[in-house]
Amino acid sequence: MNRIPRGPAAGLVIFAIVALATALWLRSPGLDIRDGRNDRGGNGIVLGPAWTGGDATPSALAVGEIARSIREHHLAELYLQLPPPNADGALIGIDSARIEALLYECSDARGWAQVNVAGHPFDDPRWRRFFIVDLRRLLDRVPRLRGVQLDFSAIDDVSPALLMLLDELRPALAADTRLLSIAVAGWKEPYFREVARRADQLVAPLDVHASAFAKFSVARNVTFISDSLAWSAEKPVLFRIPPADRLPRALRVVHLAFSQQPPPDHYRGIILDSHTAPDPAAWNELRGHFLRP
Repeated sequence: MNRIPRGPAAGLVIFAIVALATALWLRSPGLDIRDGRNDRGGNGIVLGPAWTGGDATPSALAVGEIARSIREHHLAELYLQLPPPNADGALIGIDSARIEALLYECSDARGWAQVNVAGHPFDDPRWRRFFIVDLRRLLDRVPRLRGVQLDFSAIDDVSPALLMLLDELRPALAADTRLLSIAVAGWKEPYFREVARRADQLVAPLDVHASAFAKFSVARNVTFISDSLAWSAEKPVLFRIPPADRLPRALRVVHLAFSQQPPPDHYRGIILDSHTAPDPAAWNELRGHFLRP
């Protein structure tokens, strides 16, 4: 099993990777790898709230197209972004029948309900209770959902109340072996490890905004990839990459992070954070610069 080094050796490896990132930036933003060596077959996609609720129901043609693309590109995970909970912790504006039908068509991928919970009162036991009850109801109505992903990527610090939310949610999921995925942020190591210990899967979002994409941004993302894998308690880790216009830069950063040593066994791949169906250019980029031929 490949393992991320720890202790002094970890520091040397990370330093070497960051130094290489800076040097290579002078020539190109990351590495362009086309042989699929960093594709582990566990990749995924995020689809936005328009697919799960609201008045604009996706057409049968759109559903068929995304199902075909998921199948052709061997995507293993499908994250359906729900509207955020309200002030009471309730989930509203969700069409359970629509989600179930979409997951039926996209049965090649494992379905997750993704909820962004940033800015909500985790320290309020009543809010946590209502939120968990509503999540449980959703899972009961949509049996094809394999689990829940809580998106903490916009939360700067992990609080005791946030950890309490995870501890209280786990029994509700364990009742029928549903899984808990967590989208993390660039937290300090102790916080990151506390969250990882409570998760079944971790998703680490990369930041490759064009305005900030310079050599220090490349190095920061490479370090974040290394830290996320080292601190994950060997839970499955995927890296969420931005929308299609930033896809080439993100893929090169992922390749650069694994240029000095192959990824460890618990690295599963990447997630396209598209919200809508990616356009043909994005699929071509993924096929040509990341997926196994």
